[in-house]
Amino acid sequence: MGSYDSSKPEAITPRLSDPLNKLSNYTVSSTSAILTIAPAALTATANAGTKIYGTANPVFTGQLTGVIPGDGITATYLSSATTSTVVGTYDASRAEAITPVLADPNSN
Repeated sequence: MGSYDSSKPEAITPRLSDPLNKLSNYTVSSTSAILTIAPAALTATANAGTKIYGTANPVFTGQLTGVIPGDGITATYLSSATTSTVVGTYDASRAEAITPVLADPNSN
């Protein structure tokens, strides 16, 4: 998150328009304001998946929401489960759970 005080070009700066040339009738003062740019929300959610004991992991899927167009951020969905992982259900607290992995090639 960035904050820009009135001395920065990113600050909110009033710009007066005087199409009727009346501005000379005024004593004008203007004050810039601070502009705060907050980070965008980004959510990566893995879908539940199934694999058969003794087989390789399938391609896992999920949803990536909130990416700003042009930022190039992507997600893959991985699990540390192997062909010998014990049969069972693995919730999000376990290493075998399906986990989103983000890639940010543009360092955004």
